[in-house]
Amino acid sequence: MQTDIETAAETILDFLKRIPMSASTVKYYRSCYRTINTYCQCNDINNFSDSDAEDFRKFQMNRHEKGKISRVYALTLRKAAAMLADCMGGKELAWERRNYNPKSFCVKYERILVKFEDCIASSLSPGSVRNIMIMTRQFLEHLESVGIWDLSKVTMDEVRRFIINASPQHQGNMVNLTWPIKKFMLFLKNAGCTSVDAERLIICSSPKRLKVLPCFTEDESGALLSAIDTSTSLGKRDFAIMRLALGTGLRGKDIFGLRLTDIDWRKYEISVVQSKTGMHIVLPLLADVGNAIADYILRRALPATQ
Repeated sequence: MQTDIETAAETILDFLKRIPMSASTVKYYRSCYRTINTYCQCNDINNFSDSDAEDFRKFQMNRHEKGKISRVYALTLRKAAAMLADCMGGKELAWERRNYNPKSFCVKYERILVKFEDCIASSLSPGSVRNIMIMTRQFLEHLESVGIWDLSKVTMDEVRRFIINASPQHQGNMVNLTWPIKKFMLFLKNAGCTSVDAERLIICSSPKRLKVLPCFTEDESGALLSAIDTSTSLGKRDFAIMRLALGTGLRGKDIFGLRLTDIDWRKYEISVVQSKTGMHIVLPLLADVGNAIADYILRRALPATQ
């Protein structure tokens, strides 16, 4: 008979399969949960909590420091343990980056963090909010390290000093560093906590490194579209989705969430708020894309003939 920990582990593995993760990744995490289960048996742990996950993390990092396991495996075990604690604590499972060792700040900073997170959560995706808060906490940690406990004492020079110090870890994409700090400083200015002008912060940031991704050729795109049976309503829907993806570059989640009100047929435009970034964008409605969407809509509107 399975223990509660083993049952929770199976629940997580099923979740990973549905994401979907590759079979090899699921197998790797299954191995991690065998390691965690052995640890729990040795320590008489029946209900794996957040504190148990933290103790387990410290134990595995100590093994890594002694050269017994690799850093990658130690970090994977840490993630697996955190998800197990979430599952056994009744939390919703999520595959996401997380801050495993959040630092405690002074009361003023903690209050500001709560208010700032509430502010950006209304307009940004959970992933963006999470990344912004991680960088903001690093910034506040820097302020405390240099003896700044009052946000009104923060200067432009100190903000720039933090960005310069943190930049080596963000050479591939400096926007991931400057954008969160700009957001936070603008929030502080609007709240009357500082006079630093966030819009003047890092006027010309270094460009991020762009990966040149392979694109479909016209023949490949044609082959994909020709494989769809457009004689059915379902086929016309799939054809319209493919046309949208190829013609606009929209993410799948944004395509599936597209509404008729997002399309301006007179101006030949598609207007959407991206689910990942929360940014509003306007894209041209190409003729072949518009025709595919219209064909699907009209097909659905017609009464069934069979």
